[in-house]
Amino acid sequence: MAAIDDIIVWVSSLPAWQGDAVRRLLATGDQPLNARGYSEILALAKADLKIAAPQENLKPVLPVAGNFSGVPATTVAVKLLSIDDVRNVNIIKDAQTQPFAESGVTVVYGDNGSGKSGYSRILKLACQARDKDERILPNVFATAPTGTPTAILKIKQDGRPKDIVWTQGAPADPILTNITVFDGRCARVITDDRNEISYLPYGGDVFQKLAEIVLRVKADVEAEITAIAPVQDSAIVVGTTSAKLLESLSDSTKDEVIQAATDWTPQDELQLATLEELARTSDSTKAAQEVARLDKVKGRINDAASAVTALVVACVDLTDEVIHNVIAEVNAAQLAHVFAVAERQTPEVLPGVASTNQWEILYKAAKQYSEEVAYPGESFPKTYDAFCVLCQQPLGEEAVARFGRFKKFIEDVTNTVLIAKRNVLRLLREKIEIVDPLTAAPLESICDELASLDAKVANDLRAYHAAVATRKSVVLALLKEGEDPQKAVLLPPWPASVETALRSVAKTLIQKAADITNAAKPEEYKKLLATVAELKSRKALSARKADICAFIAKVRHNADLRRAADTLRTQEITRQGTTIIRKNLTPELINAFKTELIALGATRVPISLKPSGDVGETAHEILLEGANTLGRARISQILSEGEARVIAIAGFLAELQLVPHANAIVLDDPVSSLDHVFTGKIAARLAREGLRRQVIIFTHNIAFLMELEDASMALAMAGTPVGITVHTLRRGGKSAGITTNGAPWYALKIKQRAQYMEELVHKIKLLYPDNMAEYNEKAARVYGLLREAWESCVEDDLFYNVVCRYRNSVQTLKLIEVAIEDPDIHHVNLHMSKTSTWMTGHDKSKALHYDRPAPDELLADIKALRDFSKQLTDRRVQTKKQRDKQLEP
Repeated sequence: MAAIDDIIVWVSSLPAWQGDAVRRLLATGDQPLNARGYSEILALAKADLKIAAPQENLKPVLPVAGNFSGVPATTVAVKLLSIDDVRNVNIIKDAQTQPFAESGVTVVYGDNGSGKSGYSRILKLACQARDKDERILPNVFATAPTGTPTAILKIKQDGRPKDIVWTQGAPADPILTNITVFDGRCARVITDDRNEISYLPYGGDVFQKLAEIVLRVKADVEAEITAIAPVQDSAIVVGTTSAKLLESLSDSTKDEVIQAATDWTPQDELQLATLEELARTSDSTKAAQEVARLDKVKGRINDAASAVTALVVACVDLTDEVIHNVIAEVNAAQLAHVFAVAERQTPEVLPGVASTNQWEILYKAAKQYSEEVAYPGESFPKTYDAFCVLCQQPLGEEAVARFGRFKKFIEDVTNTVLIAKRNVLRLLREKIEIVDPLTAAPLESICDELASLDAKVANDLRAYHAAVATRKSVVLALLKEGEDPQKAVLLPPWPASVETALRSVAKTLIQKAADITNAAKPEEYKKLLATVAELKSRKALSARKADICAFIAKVRHNADLRRAADTLRTQEITRQGTTIIRKNLTPELINAFKTELIALGATRVPISLKPSGDVGETAHEILLEGANTLGRARISQILSEGEARVIAIAGFLAELQLVPHANAIVLDDPVSSLDHVFTGKIAARLAREGLRRQVIIFTHNIAFLMELEDASMALAMAGTPVGITVHTLRRGGKSAGITTNGAPWYALKIKQRAQYMEELVHKIKLLYPDNMAEYNEKAARVYGLLREAWESCVEDDLFYNVVCRYRNSVQTLKLIEVAIEDPDIHHVNLHMSKTSTWMTGHDKSKALHYDRPAPDELLADIKALRDFSKQLTDRRVQTKKQRDKQLEP
């Protein structure tokens, strides 16, 4: 298989993804890549072309020698002895063995469902045939869980036995690639290229298929090239720098250019707002009004600053320490006064006398009334010949003494101190009460104006007055006699002055007014509008940055796709294919191919080879000699499937002629759909190949099996015997793949059939007469086989296969040995009638409740068949002698 060796060497010069595609194409034979296979190739191609990121678990794998049937890395002599210990393969019963003869031809015959395909699939996968991607399923009818399909392949390698364990999914032993596998897929690979029959060396079809994949990848890559709508925005003013950038966007536009053009900062936003406002107010019809308005606002802000200054002055001495000390001192004076009263206290009639503020107020009011109204010029209390100024009753001795105590209390020093401290407290409260921060509407009015100029200053002013108001309220609540002075430590602080910030805002208004005056000039106003347009356009451009980046990414991707698509060419594949195919399509191979076509009986389809080529294709096109021009008609539409298949087998055998070894070949259903006229020729050619190498054939075609046996017999008669070993696969219950030596029933000779039936009778005779129901059923089956055997006796012995089922010819030369006598007709009719009576399924058959003949009688009926067959055989010998003598000159 020199061509595929050259292909493996050539692959190393390809991009890795194409090498992986070649490996997959060689593995799939004539089958197209499945969707998953192609998608993986496409992913590898995109990664290699750098138009997509590589997939983590997907790496290209190149084909190597030892991975394909018939293309070993090392050529050694290999013979396949058996497939042993088969497990989890379709419905083949576990632990089955399928043996193969070391030499000659081994035929494994099996009907549908017999397990034949399971054995052949094992060999295809183990020997790495081109359809090795075909998976083996376990027994779907199994009730217990099944494992991975496995088997042991027993071989002889250079004459030494060797066991090779095969497990589906595990790497196959490369030694087994010394075995060459041919099946229907290999046949189509050789013959049906683009549905046009072309002869290529093994693997030569890969060039065209690779070229088709390259073109398919190219089409898919080009299909990703999309039409891209340009980025547009009505807010971007025509003629601005931003507008010009949008118009010039391309795959070569640098990221830093985009970044710089779309950069938009808070300072830019502030500048735009400032200039927009300046432009709005700098109109010649509005400038003077705006300057006047700004002057008015400036005045209000300065007033607010002055008010803050006044509050600061008013509150400068109202520190936490002062408040703490005032409260502490008045509380201390109160406490000292209480102690003083307690020392001289005489129980009075009523509570609170000389100890409460209310009582002190009452006393002072009485004193003032006495000195100014009741007894002017008299010191208080007047006790001699006087009335009580409160109750208007004459003062008795006790009342005089009480007033004396009251006077002494009031005139006490502690009381004087207490009065002084209380005055300090009162004055402090009065000072705080006159603090007048802005609130409600006045405050909000000035803050609203400020907010449009400096939101922070507006908030600070609002917070300042609110903090002053809060402090005032809390301090007034605290400035009471008896309050805890420590609460002064927790007072909210006086806020920082915002006078400076307010004055600063007022200064900006002065500058703003100057700016408006300057901008109102025509030339300056025009420049201002242009600057505003640039800023507004850049802001709009910044808002579309994501769209621009997406647009650039798509443009660049399109450019990458175009560049990648431009590199996807097939000319080099075609050139290399031409070189490799021409190198391997030697005159020896072409002559061998023609020789094989003649041997296979394809002479009625006159053909010739003509070099031809297309995209990725180099082949020797097969032409019909003497035919008119086909035009658009394809040769594969003119040839039958059988004719196409026979050409494929001719190519396979031609290449085998030129390989330097005689290792085993495996053929799976080589004539499953051939025109019947080629069956015998194929059988004869494969039988002859069995003289040179081990030939293993899997078939379900009984006619082909019989042709192989006839071909073997013909070789033996010609003095070149070739061994032919036949195994028949059968089902047993729910399992299959059970191998028996010998041909199937329909291909057995009379002697073999008779022996088989006699063995059946010996197995069932113990049922007689105790179990007649079962005996009748099984004896009826034997009579059915016996009837079929009589039919075969007529075909094989009486007519000597002159006319034979499954064969496509009438062998008239055998008539010289045929002699039919009248008793033969009677004898055949007699036994056919009897077997029809005792079998089941015939219209003359008796029901099973009728007892079948005893075992001895059944054996005698079988012996009658034997005797009649032998009698016919002996008669043929005599008949041939007599007729040969008659034909002598």
